[in-house]
Amino acid sequence: MKPIAIVKKNRSVGRWLDIAGWILFVSWALINFLFKPFPEGIATLGIGAIVLGVAVGRFIFGGSISNFWLLIGIFFVTAGVGYLMQIDLPFLAMALIACGILMLTHSWATKH
Repeated sequence: MKPIAIVKKNRSVGRWLDIAGWILFVSWALINFLFKPFPEGIATLGIGAIVLGVAVGRFIFGGSISNFWLLIGIFFVTAGVGYLMQIDLPFLAMALIACGILMLTHSWATKH
C-alpha cells in the first residue's frame, strides 16, 4: 500500500499534466486554425502527439491512463499520418466505433 503523501503527490502531478495538456492543446489549436502555418495533417498529428504525451506523462509519474484518451490520441496520430501520406482513412467512423466499444466494455465491466 502506498503512503498517503505519494498518492497526493501523484494526484497533483496528474492535475498539472492535465492542465499543461489543455494549455498545449488550446495553443496548438489557436496557432493552426487561426494562422494556418502548417499543412492540415500536421495539425492533426500535433493534437494526437499532445494527447499521447499527456498519457505517457501520467504513466511515467505513476498516474492512471484513460483508455479513451489513449485511443483518441492514437486515432489523431493515425489520421495525421494518413493525411500526410495521402491515404483516405475513415477517421470519424473508426473513432465512433472504438468509443462505442470502449463505452460498452466499461459499462459491462462495472456491472460485474
